[in-house]
Amino acid sequence: MTNLYCSQGHQNPSGSRFCLQCGDKIANVPTSGNQGIQPGQTLGDRYVIIRQIGQGGFGKTYLAEDINRFREACVLKEFSPQVQLSAITSDSRRQLGNYTGNERAIWQFKINKINVGSRSLYDLGDAAFLHEFPEQKGKSFIKQPIGQVWYAFVNDQFNAILDKSIFEKIVFPEGATGKTVNGSLQPGRGKVFIAGLAKDQNMEVKLEANSKVLLSIYSPSGKNPLLEDSQKRTISATLSEKGFYEFVVVSTASEPVDYQLTVTAENPPEPEPTETPSQTPTEEPIPTETPTPEGNY
Repeated sequence: MTNLYCSQGHQNPSGSRFCLQCGDKIANVPTSGNQGIQPGQTLGDRYVIIRQIGQGGFGKTYLAEDINRFREACVLKEFSPQVQLSAITSDSRRQLGNYTGNERAIWQFKINKINVGSRSLYDLGDAAFLHEFPEQKGKSFIKQPIGQVWYAFVNDQFNAILDKSIFEKIVFPEGATGKTVNGSLQPGRGKVFIAGLAKDQNMEVKLEANSKVLLSIYSPSGKNPLLEDSQKRTISATLSEKGFYEFVVVSTASEPVDYQLTVTAENPPEPEPTETPSQTPTEEPIPTETPTPEGNY
């Protein structure tokens, strides 16, 4: 059986003529589950199927024409039942097929305002996506149909950062040089922390968690990452930049895991004072006597 999607992105069972969630018409859908989508069929009163151009573990890909865009050619992806999209919110799922590089620029612009970089966002998005599609690890999938699913996962993480459900600012208590934060991570989920630190401070980070939790630490400019998707549990460094450092924890485990993250930062010790050398006294110059001119007696 094949699942179909209305023009709003809602999932419907094979044979549906109207969306079960919004009532949107799904036109000319064959009733036979084995027949599948056929050339000439119109989906959502918008896309006219020309032909099938691919098939894989995620479903079938079709070349189509967009009636609402002067019959502009486009590619549609029909996801097979085994592909689980329930982990994606309905808002992000609704945009499947329409994500472009523009979203990435918007994401970066907005999260930069709260001192979070795109690397942290993609760490969180990758963790969620690869938990559902582990076979995509190490592959170049962004420009493939499955890349639209990656965009949807990242879009969910982007929204979660903005609503602060997976984002936290670490502020040291008054007079303290560090702070400990802790929590629990669901499979494929993570959290990003930021802390404002100064150049030349001595920072130490300690993560207590099992080996399935990965840690990344990014500098304010993003040019000097201290750790990336690492299983390392402690790190000490003298900071080379001033600003907000990002600490990202993600879980690759198949069950919920607990973590505890401790960040400390101390100013470098003051240099030892050196004795000021005593000043050497300057001798007073002795004036040279002016010789008496000859002939003056």
